[in-house]
Amino acid sequence: MLKVWSFTEMTLGRRRPSVCSFSRTAEMFYTTPYSPDLAPSDYFLFALHKFAKGEKFKSLGECKQKLEQYLVISYIPSMGGIVKLPKSW
Repeated sequence: MLKVWSFTEMTLGRRRPSVCSFSRTAEMFYTTPYSPDLAPSDYFLFALHKFAKGEKFKSLGECKQKLEQYLVISYIPSMGGIVKLPKSW
């Protein structure tokens, strides 16, 4: 539980100009899909984990081959939309 404090301004009469009072408790959730460390262009690589799930690679060459298959299947078709954009506005 996280205690949330709020600042309330009171300027009526002889009251103090600002008073800090406890308002409520809130529960924090740390399961957000957003991370400030990742750019939006990094999110398409999360599907690579699903694509190669359960595979055991015997060599670096097999791993590179699987990566190339993933890029051909997923990345190149999505580039078609970018190619169709107008070259100038």
